[in-house]
Amino acid sequence: MNKEEYIQDYFAERLNEEELKKFQIALKSDPDLKKSYEEYLVLREASKLREQQELKKELIDLESDHNKQDKKLSYKILLATAAAAIVTLVFFSLNGPDSDMIFEQYYKEYPNTYKPVVRDNTRNDPAFIAYENKDYEKSERLLQELLVDDISPDLRFYLALSQMAQEKYQEAGRELDQIIQTDFEYQAEALWYRTLIHIQAEEYLKAKNLLDLMNNLNTNFKQEERQEILVFLNEELSE
Repeated sequence: MNKEEYIQDYFAERLNEEELKKFQIALKSDPDLKKSYEEYLVLREASKLREQQELKKELIDLESDHNKQDKKLSYKILLATAAAAIVTLVFFSLNGPDSDMIFEQYYKEYPNTYKPVVRDNTRNDPAFIAYENKDYEKSERLLQELLVDDISPDLRFYLALSQMAQEKYQEAGRELDQIIQTDFEYQAEALWYRTLIHIQAEEYLKAKNLLDLMNNLNTNFKQEERQEILVFLNEELSE
């Protein structure tokens, strides 16, 4: 099996447990494999950046509806977007990812699946109305009030998410620490977001330990992303 196939099998999760361990060991000892892996990561990042084509399409549509001056402005925005993407790829290729880059790449706001807001329903929870409206300061306050009488780990999970969305990472980490060992609906998700906070703080060993715990849960949540981050963490911890 050549290096390209080896790496593709890794990202496609076709390696068994023994093969996965061998791959991670080889990644540390084989400079060529590591270089090919990093190049593959760059290509994956470029693929994700293609999703920005939706933005490009909207800008092009704007060009067709506005006057010539507006078109020039939209074209400049497109050029700036493309330039930013190129700079990101070049930096990623030359320097490899760091903690901030990993956090920004993998952190995504989590949807409200606990108490979805239903149109014209007077029973909608105000805390989750605020959460869905991205009024995270309000949802944080309302969830804290709810937790006075109800210590539900689900509520605490969404409290932590509200805090993360406001970049209150230490506060969110403390809330998540109270529930990551609890068997509840969002345990895997809580472990994932706590892992990201550890990475953001460059607490790599703690992050790796939580990913190992997620693997022991046999959850499919963020399975591919977990493997990608584990490679990054193993590299950082081996230095």
